[in-house]
Amino acid sequence: MKKQHQYDGVDTTTTETSSHPEETTNPKNAKCTPTPHELHEHYLSTLALCSAVFSMFYLIFSIFPYGGFMALHLVPGLQPNSVGIYAGILTGSMKIASVVTAYPWGMLSDTYGRKFVLVFSTASSGVFMFAFGFATNFTVAVAIRVLIGLTNATMTIARVSASELARGNHQLEAKGMGMVMSMVGVGMLFAPSIGGLLSEPITQYATVDFGPYFTPILRQYPFLLPNVLGAVISFLSTILILVSVEETLPAEQLRSPKYILVDGLSYLLRVPAHVS
Repeated sequence: MKKQHQYDGVDTTTTETSSHPEETTNPKNAKCTPTPHELHEHYLSTLALCSAVFSMFYLIFSIFPYGGFMALHLVPGLQPNSVGIYAGILTGSMKIASVVTAYPWGMLSDTYGRKFVLVFSTASSGVFMFAFGFATNFTVAVAIRVLIGLTNATMTIARVSASELARGNHQLEAKGMGMVMSMVGVGMLFAPSIGGLLSEPITQYATVDFGPYFTPILRQYPFLLPNVLGAVISFLSTILILVSVEETLPAEQLRSPKYILVDGLSYLLRVPAHVS
């Protein structure tokens, strides 16, 4: 900015530079204001991420009310005073398993995309949740819970996606992250209630007639209903992610998931060479 001064009748011109760099026209300092369409897309993507996180925490916490009763049902001769360790293994095996694959899933998301990992996590959880409801012995039930944990990276990738979807807009990032993280509390609040209400329906609701077809099924698999609901929630999350969530990994870094088996085999063949 130029200013004109007079000293003893002589005009001099000086130039002042703003002391605030944000007032300059540097494009790096310019704030990106999203268009209404971009806001709408961000909102839909965030809702889909919220559904995925809720589905994961439903898987974790819905078993809490009936885990001990399920162990009694699956382990022949198990006494109520010895059920604690079995219930702990049944409920905790999923999260213990998820720790093992957390880092590999992060690597896969950096190669094949966030969306691929989210879709695979929710879809596989739906399949395993459905199978868990039909578990006929304790070993199978624990194995299924372990598989759910090994194949589910929803929470980590959902948080990354919520941040990246904001495209550097801190307000959108804060709102998106807040919505996604709020699903943790929602899942912890509603999942145990739903799991308890739907488990052992023949015993809990003795006056209800479930019909000649469903009564034998629910009698043989008393913990089927909460797991069927969990599978439905997971599959709905998968659909929402496919339809609404935008891939945030840059195109130049993205590799098609169709190469994942070939890449995995190539990696395994290279391991002996690195070890030797």
